Amino acid sequence: MTVAAKYGSDNVSLWTPSATGSNPLSSDVVAWIDCEDTDEMTTVVDDGHSYVSIIKDKINDISFGAPDNYQRPRFSNATDSLLINNRNTLHFWEASQQSTPDTALTATLDAFDGHLAENNDSRYAFFVYKPMDYYGGSNYLYQYGKGQTAKGYGLAMWVTGSTLTNTSHYYYMAHWGGGKRYYPDESDHDSKYYNKGGVTNLVYHQHNGTSGYLSHDGNQTAASYSSTTLTTNNFDQDLELWIGEEIGGGGRGIEFLLAEMIMVTGSSFSDADRQRVEGYLAHKWGLTADLASNHPYKSSAPTNGISVGPTVYFGDDDAGKNKCCDPAGATDGPVT
Repeated sequence: MTVAAKYGSDNVSLWTPSATGSNPLSSDVVAWIDCEDTDEMTTVVDDGHSYVSIIKDKINDISFGAPDNYQRPRFSNATDSLLINNRNTLHFWEASQQSTPDTALTATLDAFDGHLAENNDSRYAFFVYKPMDYYGGSNYLYQYGKGQTAKGYGLAMWVTGSTLTNTSHYYYMAHWGGGKRYYPDESDHDSKYYNKGGVTNLVYHQHNGTSGYLSHDGNQTAASYSSTTLTTNNFDQDLELWIGEEIGGGGRGIEFLLAEMIMVTGSSFSDADRQRVEGYLAHKWGLTADLASNHPYKSSAPTNGISVGPTVYFGDDDAGKNKCCDPAGATDGPVT
C-alpha cells in the first residue's frame, strides 16, 4: 500500500507547527514527535518487521530511542492495520503480557532540561493515538520528570480490565510526589473520563496556574479541575521524557499506535492557538468528525497565509511567455 503524501507537501498553504506563516502560535512548541515524517526516523528490519531505532523531536533535534531492556516500536511501513488515515505510525506493542511493557521510547537524560514546563509553569499537550490493547494498572501515554525520586508529570490511563472490551479505562493527568494524581474531577478521585476504545483519539490537556483541562474530542467533551496547584519538580537534574510507559518501568504497558505528539509551554497560549493545533491534527489524521460543530476548523484545515503565486519566467524563454530582465543574470527557467 502507498501511504498518503506528507501532510502539507502537496499544499503549502496548510498550517503545520513548522509552516505557520502569518499564523504563528503565541507560545512555543517545545517537543514534537511526528510519526508520519520518515525523514526524522532511523529504521532497522528484523524478522520481516521494520522497527524505529531513532526518531527525532522536530523542535530540538533530540533523538528518542528504546531504553535498555525494552523493544523498539514497530514502524507501520504502509501496513494497513498500522496506518491512521493512510499515514504512518509507530506501534508500541506487547509480545507477552508481562508486568513491564515491551516497548518504550526515551530521550537521553536531561536532553529536554530547560524546554519542558517545570514547577507550576503552564503546559499544554496534544496526543494522537489509537489504543490496541490494555493491561491492568497504570498505563502512561507519556511522562516526564523523575517520579521515583522527586516529581513527574504526564498523561496516563487507568485500566480495570484486561482488554479493550473488558475494561473501564479513563485518563488522568498524572503527577507523582506524595502519590498525588490529577483526575478530571480533582474533588473526586474516582472520577472517570473515558476514551474511545479501539479508535483513534485526539487528546488535549493543559495545566495553567491552578486549573486543568482535558478533552479527547476537540472540545465536545471536556473535564476540568480548579483551585489545585501543580508542583512538579524543578527539573534541573535527572529529567527524563518517556513515551509509552512509566519512567523506569513498574507498570504494565498500553499497546497503541502513536501518530503525533505536540507539547507547548507558555502562559500566552490561547483558545485560538489550541483550536489551530486541533484543526491541524484532526484534518491530518482523519478526526474532523470529532470536532465540535462550532469548531473553527470543522470543515476546513487551518492555513498559514501562504499561497502559490503565478509562475514567473526569467530571460529569453519560449514564445508566448512573459520576458523580463533578470538583474542577477539568471538562466532561463520557472520560479514559482
